[in-house]
Amino acid sequence: MRIWKDFKSLNLELLFPWQEIKSMNWFKDRRLLYLAGVGLAPMLALALAPGKWAGYWLIALYFSGLWSLFFYYLFRTPQIENKICALCFFFTGIVSVAGLLIIQAAPPWTILYQMAKSGDVFPRFVGMFLGVGINEEICKAAILFWLVKRPGKLMIPQSVVFYGMMSGLGFGIYEGVDYQRNINRAMEIDAAYFLNMLRLTSLPFLHAIWTGIAGYFISFAALYPRRQYGLWIVAIGIPALFHAVYNTFGWSLVGFGSAMLSIILLMTYLANCVRMQKSLAKP
Repeated sequence: MRIWKDFKSLNLELLFPWQEIKSMNWFKDRRLLYLAGVGLAPMLALALAPGKWAGYWLIALYFSGLWSLFFYYLFRTPQIENKICALCFFFTGIVSVAGLLIIQAAPPWTILYQMAKSGDVFPRFVGMFLGVGINEEICKAAILFWLVKRPGKLMIPQSVVFYGMMSGLGFGIYEGVDYQRNINRAMEIDAAYFLNMLRLTSLPFLHAIWTGIAGYFISFAALYPRRQYGLWIVAIGIPALFHAVYNTFGWSLVGFGSAMLSIILLMTYLANCVRMQKSLAKP
């Protein structure tokens, strides 16, 4: 009976505060909105999706949104514009990817893509670097070459790095959904599950890191045009190299090492912006 008395002594208005809920005052609590948004967005997306195909895209966009907020918190600068972020993300995911698919179907790229599927490490790496890596990194960096050339829009390297990350996410989302809906379906269920998780988390992140590296050098090419050709080669070549190493060795320690080194390099580059400027300013 003690339990019943304790229960009756509770204030029902506090247990079920309907009046307060109906007042919509909770809508002013940003923590509540953030909590509900992060926790329930996937459920809402799947509930509203008109088909399975839409579910794939909506869940992928959800994870991209989380990465975007994370990058914004770590790398934002006063120059960052939300509309440019959206442009980088969607331009790469739609326009640049369409161009990449056309290139992939034309020789000599078809030969290089076949090499990338080789069972031997060396030809696979060559195909991954010259075919997959170079082409995909150019695809992701394309919007950045235009951004840094806009009249009256001189951007610091940190801003271009951030926009590069948004572009890399746009590519990573397209690639992730494409793999999930096609290649991963043919795999054994455990392998498909783990790959699907990577396609939503680590791999879009890596594409963002690689394009961030490209953005770093593309920004300096705009600031120091007499060095631009060498900087352009480095901007595409370095990310393509790490891209190829990861694709060649996958989940091994070598693949993980190349991914980790990519992150270390990007952060080291950002820490050395002033030294890079001094070096490039020399005659």
